[in-house]
Amino acid sequence: MRASIGKTLALTVLTALAAGGAPAMAAPAAAPGPARVAPALFQDLHWRLIGPFRGGRVLAVSGVPQHPQRFYFGAVDGGVWRSDNAGRTWTPIFDAEPVGSIGALAVAPSIPT
Repeated sequence: MRASIGKTLALTVLTALAAGGAPAMAAPAAAPGPARVAPALFQDLHWRLIGPFRGGRVLAVSGVPQHPQRFYFGAVDGGVWRSDNAGRTWTPIFDAEPVGSIGALAVAPSIPT
């Protein structure tokens, strides 16, 4: 008798599972697409030559995670420049150094200024 109760229970469970009683598996979430930026954010930006003059090449760029609007770039013929407003304006910060050509640039996480 005990064996028939076990068989009945097993058959009941299998029937329930076959009828859709199994818990539904959640579908994996779709990967988020690229962030959209409103065009109005760019309406005040206009292309202009802000230096280094003679249109120097840029070989090195670095941002600062603690200051999301701060960037540095190293120019082949113009030293190091810094922006505190996400590139809207740039200030030369390496003019007093005897080296003009910059090939690499890094910002120390311990001193992000």
